[in-house]
Amino acid sequence: MDDLFYIWDWGDGTFSEWLGPFASGEQMCATHSWSEEGIYEIRVKSRDLYGFESDWSDPFIFVVEGGLPEIVFTKPINAIYQNNNKIIPFFFPLIFGYIEVEVVATDDVSGIEKVEFYVDNILQSNDTIPPYSWTWSKKEFFRHNLEVFAYDIAGNQNRKEIAVLKFF
Repeated sequence: MDDLFYIWDWGDGTFSEWLGPFASGEQMCATHSWSEEGIYEIRVKSRDLYGFESDWSDPFIFVVEGGLPEIVFTKPINAIYQNNNKIIPFFFPLIFGYIEVEVVATDDVSGIEKVEFYVDNILQSNDTIPPYSWTWSKKEFFRHNLEVFAYDIAGNQNRKEIAVLKFF
C-alpha cells in the first residue's frame, strides 16, 4: 500500500500544507485555531506518492463559540396568575392553578439545542422547538425555585432561576 499525504481545508479560507507521508490506514491528525466565532466546514483530501488526489471529503461542521445562550422568562413574570391568566402586576410571581412556563432562549452563533425546565432542582420537561415552554400543572404549595437551562449547539449552557409562590 502507498503512503499518503493529507491537506486540510479549515473552512475559514486557509489550508494546511500537505502533511505526511503516512502509511495507508494510519490515523493522522492536524490542529488549527480559528480567530473568529462562526460555523466552519472542515474538509480533507489525500494524495499518494504518484500525485493522484482524492476528492474532498464531505464537510465536518465545526462551531467556534464562546458566548452563552441568552434566557428571558416571558411567563411567569412579576404578576399574579390564575390558571395561566395574568391578573395584575405584583412584586413576584404568584401562581394559582396551572401555568404555561415560557422562555425565550437565543444564541446568535450556533443556535439553541434544547431548553430544560426544573422545579426545586428536579427536571420536569425539556423542549427543542421555540417558543420554549412547559405546562406546570402539578398541584404545589408555597415557595419554589423555577429554573431553566438553555444549551446551544456548540455545547455552551446558561441558566436562569426565579422564585415563585404557587398554590394548587
